[in-house]
Amino acid sequence: MKTKKTLLKSIILFSMGICLSLALGCSGEDGETGAQGPAGKDGVDGQDGQDGNANVIASEWIDIEWTEKITTEWAYMAIPVEGIMEYVENGGIAMMYLKTADSVVVGLPFTSSSQGGSSYYFRYGKFSSGESEWEGFRFTMQGHGTAINIAEINYAVRYVLVPANMVHTNGLADKMPESYEEAVSLLELNH
Repeated sequence: MKTKKTLLKSIILFSMGICLSLALGCSGEDGETGAQGPAGKDGVDGQDGQDGNANVIASEWIDIEWTEKITTEWAYMAIPVEGIMEYVENGGIAMMYLKTADSVVVGLPFTSSSQGGSSYYFRYGKFSSGESEWEGFRFTMQGHGTAINIAEINYAVRYVLVPANMVHTNGLADKMPESYEEAVSLLELNH
C-alpha cells in the first residue's frame, strides 16, 4: 500500500510541476517597445567613413562649338543640363573648367593675357535665343576690344555639379577648390 501512496504522490507532484511550469512559462501581453538605440559605427577603427562621390555629376570634356557669335568680340556656347536650376536651388554647386589647346586647365571665370585679354565665364539658368530655349550652362568668351577668331579657338570645357550633402561634407560651402587638380582630388573625379 505504501508503494501505491508513493506512486500517487509522485503522479500528483509531477502533475503540479507541469501545471506550474505552464503557468510560469506562458507570457502575458508584450510590453512597449523601447527607444531606438544610437546608430552603430562603421569604417576604420570604429569611425564613421566619409561619404563617397556617387552623386557628383561631371561631364566629359566638351569641345567648344559656338552656338552664336553675337559680335566680333562676344560669343557663347549653350550646354543643356536639364534640372540644373533645381539642383543649385537645393544647395548644390556648379563649377566649370576650361582646357586650352596645350592642355592647361583653369577654373572659370578666367581672363587670358593672350588674345587681347579675353575673358571666359559661365552662367547657369534658363536661357532663350531666338526660337531656342534651354536649361543649363551658357559658356561665354568676351574679347575686350579684340575680335574673336572662332576658327583658332581649340578649347574644351567640363562642368562639375556637386550635390548639397557633399558641399557641406567636403567643406565646399566655405572654400571652393583653387585648382582643377584640387577639385579632382577632393571629389575623386576622373581626368
